Amino acid sequence: MTLIAFALGATLVAAEPTPAPTTPVQTSPGPLETTVPPAAGVLTLDEAVKRALENQPSTRTAEARVDAVKARIEQYKAELRPQLGVGATANFGSGKDFAGPSPNFQVGAQASWLVLDFGRTSAAVRSARLAVDTANSDLETLRQTIIAQVELAYFEAVARRELVGVVQASVEAETRHVNDAERLVKVGVKPSFDLAQAKTQLSIAKTQYARTQGDAKIALTRLGLAMGGASLQGVELPTGWPGPEPGEDSSVDALMNEAITTRPDALAFNITRRTAESAIDIAKLGLNPALNLTARLGYGASDSQNTGDWDTGPAWSAGASFNWPLFDGGRTAAQIDEARADRRAVDSLYESFEIGVRADIETAVVQIASAKEQLEAAQASEAIAKEALRLAEARYHQGLSSGVELADAQTNVVSVGADVVTAQWTLATARAQLRASLGRGAVR
Repeated sequence: MTLIAFALGATLVAAEPTPAPTTPVQTSPGPLETTVPPAAGVLTLDEAVKRALENQPSTRTAEARVDAVKARIEQYKAELRPQLGVGATANFGSGKDFAGPSPNFQVGAQASWLVLDFGRTSAAVRSARLAVDTANSDLETLRQTIIAQVELAYFEAVARRELVGVVQASVEAETRHVNDAERLVKVGVKPSFDLAQAKTQLSIAKTQYARTQGDAKIALTRLGLAMGGASLQGVELPTGWPGPEPGEDSSVDALMNEAITTRPDALAFNITRRTAESAIDIAKLGLNPALNLTARLGYGASDSQNTGDWDTGPAWSAGASFNWPLFDGGRTAAQIDEARADRRAVDSLYESFEIGVRADIETAVVQIASAKEQLEAAQASEAIAKEALRLAEARYHQGLSSGVELADAQTNVVSVGADVVTAQWTLATARAQLRASLGRGAVR
């Protein structure tokens, strides 16, 4: 005879999708004496996602990176703005006759302005702006990842709670069976073996109940971690599973077209490609000339004759400098080659990215179709198993069937009940994975 523990355990191992968090567990009535903290409120999936996006440290880290890259734009822009500074110098030196040394001291302010660098700074600013777009895309990709992780954890939490309900119903049924066996054995209709068997089945069901409760609490802890370390023990999760995902029955090509136009990491590849092209342009500007204006106003003192009679007075200077590097030993040419190689690497990475996205979409679509069939079959089997158990209980109550027949019927109900839950869990998980593959974000 197949035991309840084996049947339920085998079902979970065979059908269990990606691990995730759990929900609160309610105490069972009657024979199960368990204590669960009172519910600390109801946590919907939307609220779980919202709290995760607010509390995950990785999100704040990515936001800080966006701000840092934005600041880099102003750094580049500052290169083309006037610069002003103050300073002081003091030194000893000699003239052409090497007599001396004579002291010299000067203090003043100096202004400079890089008037023209023939596009180098402008190109750097454009590249920095693309870096901001990349950082924003990375942030959105991270958010999408967090959403997917929370959804998977949330669905596991719901499934673990539902499995607790399946086993709890089994405990209640086995308790009734023990009562029936005691009555029938007492009046001599059934042998004492039936009572021993019924008590064994009840003990197995209680053990399985304790195990599923522990799994549910662990899953709830994982959901809390996915939300950024929240404590969720005692929190209730609403019943029900999300409905069909729009387009889940569409062709893979149609879904692929949506993915490459909406996924933030796909958009990031386009930005990276433009950044690589910008790097080529910047490298080509390496041998361009630059024009710089300078002006200085100060006050100085010197004793050129070492007589102790210091010459003092204001001093100023103004000028322009033009620099044109005609040859740099091939450094600029090598930088151009490097930038072009980086551009080719981006194209290759994007091809690999598209292959991976298509594989994810195809996998999710297949899993959704398979889970739908599993769920339909499991629900039909559940209805049959429950009716068979009802008939077996009625026959046993009247002394017309054996305890083995009753135990088998109860085992089947638990097994197919677990099949229904795991099929619902698998379907919800596959739909969440499809959403993640398409870059849609949370459940709509």
